[in-house]
Amino acid sequence: MLKHSVVLPILLAGLSVQASASNKINKLTIKAGIAYFETTRAKTSSLACVSPALQHQWSLDTTTIKGESQYLLLLSAIANSHSVKVVSANDCKLVPGLERALSLTLVQE
Repeated sequence: MLKHSVVLPILLAGLSVQASASNKINKLTIKAGIAYFETTRAKTSSLACVSPALQHQWSLDTTTIKGESQYLLLLSAIANSHSVKVVSANDCKLVPGLERALSLTLVQE
């Protein structure tokens, strides 16, 4: 029983660290089915494909059901001044030099 009581606080501490790493959305643009969005803080990407000038930006494909949902989440975050946690797809498949977002999480503050 002691193992579970020690692990739970550690897991909860990890969750609070992740939430504090969230970003507000500064800019959102749609062009040819791709959403380009900019966050308040530059990401610390180590991907070779990411251009240094685009460290604040992400891309996502709005032509898929998943992408439409992510786009709506971005709109909600902007409208309600919430932060978003972005998880990288670890590639630049949509736009050369621009990291692709795999998933988004809305963070209420």
